[in-house]
Amino acid sequence: MNKILIGSFAKAISAILVFLCCVYFAGYSCAEEVRPNKGYNYNLQGLVDEAKKKIDKIDKELAKKDEEKFRAKTEEEAAAYFDKGQILAGEGKIEEAKEMFAKAKETTKDAKFKKRVESALIALNKPIKKITPK
Repeated sequence: MNKILIGSFAKAISAILVFLCCVYFAGYSCAEEVRPNKGYNYNLQGLVDEAKKKIDKIDKELAKKDEEKFRAKTEEEAAAYFDKGQILAGEGKIEEAKEMFAKAKETTKDAKFKKRVESALIALNKPIKKITPK
């Protein structure tokens, strides 16, 4: 009969130990589930901050592209004024050609193109030598 009592007692102790282990690990896993909520809020804020940075970066890129488009359009206008000035100079309409060259110079931001326009203006101001046949 002692063997039966010892066996029952061992089973009871084993059951109690299993129960205590289950309660311990259940409490541990519940404690772990509480932690991610704080981390989740922190991670959400981090995601919002990261999204803001990306939006700012994209806004800057779009602004840069818009500026480049505007600059390209402006340079096209300057080139058109310059071409028209050359045509007018070729037709002998010097004053109108000077006006077109001045508009081209005002419109462009390109330093090399400005020098080219200035050279054309200087050439218009030089007296034209008449070539006489011999």
